[in-house]
Amino acid sequence: MESEQDYADLAETNFSYLESVEARKSRLWSHPMLNQKYWVKTPEGEGLYDVLYSYALRRKSGLYAVGLNRVGKTDALQKAADRLRVAFPHMPVFIVIGKRLSNQSKEAFCKYLLDEFGYAVSAVPRRSSFERILIHFLVAECVACGGQHFQLLVDEAQLFSVTQYRYLLEIWNALKRPPGYLMCTALIGQVELNTLKSLTAELDHTAVVARFFVKCYAFHGIKSVDILRPILRCYDVDLHYPETSPWTYSRYFAKNRFDKGWRLEKEADLFWRALVKVAKPQNTSSIVQNGFRMGWVVDTIHAFLVDAMTRDNKPWKSDVSTWEKHLLAGSIEDMLV
Repeated sequence: MESEQDYADLAETNFSYLESVEARKSRLWSHPMLNQKYWVKTPEGEGLYDVLYSYALRRKSGLYAVGLNRVGKTDALQKAADRLRVAFPHMPVFIVIGKRLSNQSKEAFCKYLLDEFGYAVSAVPRRSSFERILIHFLVAECVACGGQHFQLLVDEAQLFSVTQYRYLLEIWNALKRPPGYLMCTALIGQVELNTLKSLTAELDHTAVVARFFVKCYAFHGIKSVDILRPILRCYDVDLHYPETSPWTYSRYFAKNRFDKGWRLEKEADLFWRALVKVAKPQNTSSIVQNGFRMGWVVDTIHAFLVDAMTRDNKPWKSDVSTWEKHLLAGSIEDMLV
């Protein structure tokens, strides 16, 4: 563990202007934590990437991930997409946000996809076929990367209708015709996605189920203090602002305490007790089954650290009530798990 002198030496030669709490406060407007422009590694996020990697490697479709809202699915998906682009440079990776279209025509669906991909749909001449443009666009993206397949990741996939999934299957089939390009899909959505799968099967769209709903990845929240602790440790060790500085997020907001040996990781037990207390004992089974939702946990960490900055020039001590206060200020009790 770094000593106080180690940090003093670093500050003397690098980023010494941040020693002043006033200077650090003046830069809060651009801090990634408050702008929610950072990533915290979680078991669920790593698990999602591993299964996406496996499917991409085998060029398979049929993966769908289901979880409650605010458990961190979207952030995990964005990070996984970035990692997939590095791991598979010859495979274009697209993310689209699911949307229920008022116009359920195939042309409207293809236009929506092109718009999600960043294509200038407003410049398309009237009476053009958006389906044909979409197919050509996807083939061109594969050719530009030197490959013959691409990954389509659909966030909020429960918002697609059965009809839209049928259109997606038809696009998959059109791309597969010689010379043959392969669309690999993964759907990420809320629990309603399971209902959509059942409805699709009931309407006899078995080909849609066989193509897009083969394997379910269950996305959970934070189920134990042993999962919470390494998440807190990320703020002590892995996350820095500025990125190349010795200023971890914990130190940025609580310099005096941090330099004396305090770490956010040491707050894990207090934070966990506050979570359980606010969630109430009757939700014990839900905690075991679903875990605490990542969104509320992260919001509480942010509130705790910002408050720590205002008190860092004088001695202070946290307890369960401190964490409970910040948790209640920014979350909905009935939606913690």
